[in-house]
Amino acid sequence: MFGCFNAPTRCCDSCDLALEIDPKSTKGLYRRAVAKMSLKDYEASVADLVRCLRGKPNHALAKEALERARSLSKAQYKEDTKRYSGMFGAPLLPDIQH
Repeated sequence: MFGCFNAPTRCCDSCDLALEIDPKSTKGLYRRAVAKMSLKDYEASVADLVRCLRGKPNHALAKEALERARSLSKAQYKEDTKRYSGMFGAPLLPDIQH
């Protein structure tokens, strides 16, 4: 677990390998979700946590992490929407009349 907090990319890779062997591993899904969250890949984190909770519905840490991931995903969406709004609304070059 130590490596998951300090090296989230490596943790994701390790969890990917473990999940190839056992795709329903709640431990692998949870750890990969936490690593994805630290990499700000909130959608992937939510997906893994939902799968984890399907296999182990009473997993308290996964429930808490899912709430946090959904909240962070919403916040990121709002921030991105604000940042990129209008980016494609106005033409970059004025219309040329022929």
